[in-house]
Amino acid sequence: MARTRIKFWAYYLLGTAVVGLLIMEIAVRLLGYSPWNPDTRVKIAVDPGGSLTQTDSLLGYRHLPGSYHIILPTGLEFDITHDEKSLRVTRPTDSYLEDQLRPELWIFGGSFTHGWSLNDHETFPWLVQEDVPDYNVINFGVGGYGTIQALLRIEDLLEQHRQPAVIVLAYSSLHDERNTFMRSRRKEVSAWNHLGSMRQPVAVLDDDGILSIKYEDVRYRAVPLTRYLAVSHVLDLAINKVEHRFVDSHEITRNILDRILKLAEAQEIPVVLAHIYTGPMSDSLMSWARDLGFSVVDISVDLRDEGMSNRPYDAHPSALANKHYSSTLLQHLKEEDLIESSEQ
Repeated sequence: MARTRIKFWAYYLLGTAVVGLLIMEIAVRLLGYSPWNPDTRVKIAVDPGGSLTQTDSLLGYRHLPGSYHIILPTGLEFDITHDEKSLRVTRPTDSYLEDQLRPELWIFGGSFTHGWSLNDHETFPWLVQEDVPDYNVINFGVGGYGTIQALLRIEDLLEQHRQPAVIVLAYSSLHDERNTFMRSRRKEVSAWNHLGSMRQPVAVLDDDGILSIKYEDVRYRAVPLTRYLAVSHVLDLAINKVEHRFVDSHEITRNILDRILKLAEAQEIPVVLAHIYTGPMSDSLMSWARDLGFSVVDISVDLRDEGMSNRPYDAHPSALANKHYSSTLLQHLKEEDLIESSEQ
C-alpha cells in the first residue's frame, strides 16, 4: 500500500511538472519567445573554399589571405581581398610597394572597419588611402574584433620596431562585450565557427585591477533544451543578463585603451579614437578618452537613415556611410596636423 502511494505521488508530481512546463512554454511563446536557433543567420556562401578565418596564436583568429566572393542568405553579393598578411587591401594589389618608405597610418576596428558587405574599393580605409597616397594606409579591421585585438596587435607591431605616423582606433561600445567575451557574445558568434577556426582573447581584471588576457575557444554552453524549448531559452537569456551586472566590460575597455595610449605615447605616436557607432556608453567613454589624451573624433552615422546601411540585405554600413567615415576622419587628421596633405 505504501509503495502504491509513493508511485501515485511520484506520477502526480511528474505530471504536474509536465503540465506546468507546458503552460509556461505556451505562455512564453505567446509573448514572442522561441527556442534558440543559432543557424538562421549564418548560411553564407564563400567562394572559394567556404572559409574566411583561421586560428591565430596572438589574436585568436584572423582572416584567410586571398580573394573571395561572398553571397549572403539575403542575396547580397560582394568581393573581399585580403593580402598575404590576411589584411583587407586598401588599394589595387598590383600597386602595393615592396619597400616601406612611406609613413604608415594604422586603422583598427571590427567589421565596420574591415568593410563587411562592401567591395574593397567601398571601404573607408580604401577611401582614406586614395586621399593620402603618400601614406601606407593599413586596414587592421577584422569582423568580430574588439579593442583587445587592437592592443595585442599594437604591442606586437611596436615590438617589431614598426613606427606608424598615426594610429586610428574605430570604437563602438559594441566592442566592450567583445573584449570580455561574455555569454551573450559567445552565443552570438558561436554559430559562425563554420566559416573557419575561431578563438578569442578575453580581457579580465584581477583582484588588484590589473589587466590580464586569456584565450578561450568560441563555444557556447546554453541552458539544456534551449534549442527545443522557448522557456529554456528565456532562462538562458536571463542568465546572460545577470552576468552583465557582475562584469564591467566598459571599465575593462578603459583599461585596454589606457594601455594602448601609454604604448603609443612612449613612442610619440598620436592615437585617434574614432567614434564609429553610437551606443549607450559611447559618449561617456569618448569624453573620458579626450581627457586622458586621445585625439577624439565622431565619425558615426545614424544607420537608421536611408542609404546609410545595406538593409534589408545586411545591417552593416553602406558605401555611402563609408564615404562619410572617410571624409570626417580625414578632415580631423588634417585639422589636427596628424597627417600632411598630399600634393595632387
